Amino acid sequence: MSNAQQTIRQEIIDWHSSYQQANGLTPTQPITCDGIEFWCVGHNSTHIFFVGTRDNRRFCFDSRLEDVGWIGSEIKEIEAFDDGYFGHF
Repeated sequence: MSNAQQTIRQEIIDWHSSYQQANGLTPTQPITCDGIEFWCVGHNSTHIFFVGTRDNRRFCFDSRLEDVGWIGSEIKEIEAFDDGYFGHF
């Protein structure tokens, strides 16, 4: 893993840990979708927000609760993690 990838990954893990601790939860292992590791970093009343990394690139997706269970949106590549809305703690 390159230094850049390690830096991005650590940024996500720190964000995830802060989110989990703010909600009285223990940090968890990432989930993997399409070969990308994702961590939960925020929520709002209808969605849970995830960010991830692979090959020095940043990705995001959200998931909402429907009658049939959790439905995820498409995975999007983003330039920086401050480029979007990721819910709140």
